[in-house]
Amino acid sequence: MPAGQERLSRVVLFTGHIGDGPDRPPEKKRFPRTEKAEATACALIEQALRDEMAEGEGVAPGIAGGACGADILFHEVCASLGIPTQLYLALPRDRFQVESVQHGGPAWVERYRSLCERVPSRVLQDDKSLPRWLTDKPDYDI
Repeated sequence: MPAGQERLSRVVLFTGHIGDGPDRPPEKKRFPRTEKAEATACALIEQALRDEMAEGEGVAPGIAGGACGADILFHEVCASLGIPTQLYLALPRDRFQVESVQHGGPAWVERYRSLCERVPSRVLQDDKSLPRWLTDKPDYDI
């Protein structure tokens, strides 16, 4: 290992549900836009992170996307616990906001922008096209 680099003992990779849009049918609700749903998700994320931290080896970094809903909550909970995070976006920042944040409403857009200011992002691709190895899979998109 090069001098000056420390080995990370634990990395937490997070993926969760995006917040339900206003047009999502009631029978397909996963993450409703309610304070109760958000509080429940935050509590579950925090408990899972605390459980990881209790293993005694530390947690750094946390890795997640930035969609409205559980991704943003994960970054916020990590910040409250002092866990640094890395932000991975499926599209460039502004396009990602349109595709994966805006439908959640102005409050989620503000939280996303704040997240992008705090945490440097890594953009995974420039457009919505799928890699060749996924193009023949039904119902796949970014």
